[in-house]
Amino acid sequence: MLQDRISRRYAKSIFDLAIEKNILESLYREFRELDTIIQQNRDFYYFLHSPVISSEKKIDILEKLFRGKASDVIVNFLILMTRRKREELLPLIAQDFIDMYHAYKNITIVEVVSSEHLPKEIRQAIQNKIEATYNTKVQLISKADPSIIGGFKLLIGNYIYDLTVNSALRKLKKAVTTA
Repeated sequence: MLQDRISRRYAKSIFDLAIEKNILESLYREFRELDTIIQQNRDFYYFLHSPVISSEKKIDILEKLFRGKASDVIVNFLILMTRRKREELLPLIAQDFIDMYHAYKNITIVEVVSSEHLPKEIRQAIQNKIEATYNTKVQLISKADPSIIGGFKLLIGNYIYDLTVNSALRKLKKAVTTA
């Protein structure tokens, strides 16, 4: 809980700086890349959380990894966080920054899960319908789950709209057994 509040403060500070310096789009891309690196590379995640590796060593490694590949703002931010012994908050800060960007740009992340990846036309129709219904820009993420017999699930924010055959069968079973 405390870590969430602290990470939001750091994310808000760098978000405000990005707006002030007119570099919001580039920092958004870089935070998405950082988030992807942290999500996909467990060694990097454990490196950030390791109490055994000294701050000086972490700074040296971060410099070698990111200097020249990321903007000075990001590299300096990573170093600042490490100096303040807050590097373990970087995954939360990256996600908070991304969430702030989406809120600022009125973008809603929608995940559609079906038995197989949906064709582009269907994804576009779903996206258009949600944009019109919620009056927001939609970033649609399509995922396949072979356990779904038919239909799909929509995950919009904290809401799940389960329009799968599995869900319909569960509801039918419940209705039959309680009647």
